[in-house]
Amino acid sequence: MPRMSFSLLAVLSFAAVTALPFAVEGTAHAEDATPAGDASVDSVVDGMQNFYDGSQSFCAKFTQTFKVKAHGREDKSSGDVVFRKDGGKMRFKYSNGNHVVTDGHKVKVFQKNDRQLFVKSIEKSQFPVLDFLRGKGKLRDSFNFTINAPMTEKFKNGYVLEGSPKNDAPEYKKVFFYVDKATNQMRRVVILDAHGNRNQMNFESPRLNCKTNDGDFEFTPPKDTNVVEGDSN
Repeated sequence: MPRMSFSLLAVLSFAAVTALPFAVEGTAHAEDATPAGDASVDSVVDGMQNFYDGSQSFCAKFTQTFKVKAHGREDKSSGDVVFRKDGGKMRFKYSNGNHVVTDGHKVKVFQKNDRQLFVKSIEKSQFPVLDFLRGKGKLRDSFNFTINAPMTEKFKNGYVLEGSPKNDAPEYKKVFFYVDKATNQMRRVVILDAHGNRNQMNFESPRLNCKTNDGDFEFTPPKDTNVVEGDSN
């Protein structure tokens, strides 16, 4: 049965987005919601939510590192990303020719080397981070938050929110949001799943309210592409 590559599965499991690279390693855990510096958990979460609620689109270059624990491997990739709140649209265009595109209804995942296109309904996907960035959800509805003090100390420009899913989700065991202190903008997202995999995305040269058109969120594969539809992939 055709299967998606690790890196493209990582986009769907995390599917989402940060904004500038900061080299922070480790997965230390916070035990309670204590303030970090001059901010509380509520103020950081509210600030980040309000920031993205006030924007209509987001464009950036991204870098992604996906560490697969069971296979002892690390996949690195990069490209361009566009989100548009109107209609909940998104596009990841990889430098290697792969694509992940949604028009707000279906997600299309194209693997260039395998000439395969996976199509699945976005309504059947449970990706709260993706929903948040597409303007379709509230982070507080999906996660319980603490401020991760040890990691925040390494992230000098802001705070690290540790999110624990309120509902069981194999795609998310822990989600770390790196939030810029000055702008309330996410600078990085790191996701740990139930299998011990670590998925990290950073964005370079972010632009808010960038110009987009409907064609940015359409994708037609080459004629010899094998199309796999449904959730069995």
